[in-house]
Amino acid sequence: MSHIVPDSSVRFSASVKNASGNLSDPTNISIQIFNPNSVQSASYLQGTDAELVKDATGLYHADYVIPGSPGLWSWKWRSTGSFAGAESGTFQVSASP
Repeated sequence: MSHIVPDSSVRFSASVKNASGNLSDPTNISIQIFNPNSVQSASYLQGTDAELVKDATGLYHADYVIPGSPGLWSWKWRSTGSFAGAESGTFQVSASP
């Protein structure tokens, strides 16, 4: 991700594939976003929360505005049921310029 400061909107994207490598829809997909203190700041579930959007078969995104907390943030996508899996990562939020 590029340079991120508090109050920036960040887009998290996910793709879900079956064993053959084709894009496929899981039974459920969610994303959790954690602040630098490992406290969950957001949790979105597809079909329940408008912030988690299905773009096409197997393709999803969620937009999140980072509150005023610089440091190392983390995220985790999780799909369950059909085509279950997980992916996680981190991103750095700098103090406002």
